Amino acid sequence: MHRARARRSVRQFGQGASRPRRSALRGSAVFSERDPDTEGKRGGTRTTATVTTEDSPAPGQRVVRGATVPASPEVSIVVLVTESTERVQRCLDSIVAHVAGGPVAEVIVLANGTPSSALQPLAARDDIVLVRSAVNHGFGGGCNWAARFARADRLVFLNDDATVTAGWLTMLNDAMTDDPRIGVAGSRVLFGDGLLQEAGDVIWRDGSTSHLGRGLAGDDAELMSRRDVDYVSFCSAMVRRQAWEDVDGFDERYFPAYYEDVDLCMAARAKGWRVVCEPASVVIHEEGGSTPVPLRHFLSHRNQAIFVNKWQHELARFDERPARAGTRAVMTLAARRISATDAATPPASPRRRTSRGRVQDSAAEVDALAVELRHQADDVALKEEYIAFLGNELAGYGAADVARRCYRALRGELGRQVRRHPRLLNVVEALRTRIRERTSQ
Repeated sequence: MHRARARRSVRQFGQGASRPRRSALRGSAVFSERDPDTEGKRGGTRTTATVTTEDSPAPGQRVVRGATVPASPEVSIVVLVTESTERVQRCLDSIVAHVAGGPVAEVIVLANGTPSSALQPLAARDDIVLVRSAVNHGFGGGCNWAARFARADRLVFLNDDATVTAGWLTMLNDAMTDDPRIGVAGSRVLFGDGLLQEAGDVIWRDGSTSHLGRGLAGDDAELMSRRDVDYVSFCSAMVRRQAWEDVDGFDERYFPAYYEDVDLCMAARAKGWRVVCEPASVVIHEEGGSTPVPLRHFLSHRNQAIFVNKWQHELARFDERPARAGTRAVMTLAARRISATDAATPPASPRRRTSRGRVQDSAAEVDALAVELRHQADDVALKEEYIAFLGNELAGYGAADVARRCYRALRGELGRQVRRHPRLLNVVEALRTRIRERTSQ
């Protein structure tokens, strides 16, 4: 109910007037003009777009194009960052090291509610487009907002905890060029130790998913050719602009994260676009553990239910998830079903929202504030859902069970702390020495 009320307020805010009431908002959007002498060249002046109010000098939204960002890129790379910028700096440095010789690319970094104090290293860079936001739009909403400022006809979405390798961007771009039917192309994703994290993914009839090849050797022969898949992780994926607009970007009902990439690929395939994994494009991914386990569990199940409700008719064509199936068996099932599906006429996609449209270098003040208000409303509604979920979990356990679990957790943590205590370690080492001495006599 809170979500609906908040969204009604947002809609009312954005309707029926060319500008907001002066009592509520007295500022105006200010944007610098691009230098015509640098238009179409690799570098240019630092261009700033801001949304400000007279009540506060702090911008509600600011877009800064660094001096060395190309004016006419072939590819726009979108990276989102939240609290910390350490990982995104490594990600950006890897892009700089490996894009030479490939398609001309701009890098757009959305500071997704990032504290101003953490943004200084990013603000100092002249090789990115920095988009600031006062709120966290979530992954799908953040990508949708950042894509408004992308100039290229091919969009790449990259996680901030991923690092790219040589040829990563070129291979994704080549896949798109080779076949105009390809709407989405994903990379082969490796763990830091070189093992395979995923090379495409499978969707099952119940809406659950499986990573193809997880845990196999990073260069497993069965997964080293370009092939169609149910979906690819947007840890690293390229989307053709036409396909992006066909499906209207990410569905923001999956706020803040999980299943938005599954949904987008499902929608693209329903529109007749191919979704492929391009194994020649490789990224190394840390695979996030930053989300607390209970929240991750809640979001995964909640968003799976949204996905199933939206796509229930199409999911009837998918295989039942096998009770027990090894990695190779999953790969075989996926290959067989995808081949059969591709031979059929794609179904119509579900009805979606009106297109957000394409905007470059600017955003109307009302648009920026309306998006932020909508996602703040989503965040409040999500927290209320999560609190209710935790309350039900707590009620299900019962007081005695909760006390027992807390005791076990406390005892386990105390044990870990004690075992790491230096004095205890010295005692243990002394005892081991005495035992070795006695056994050797």
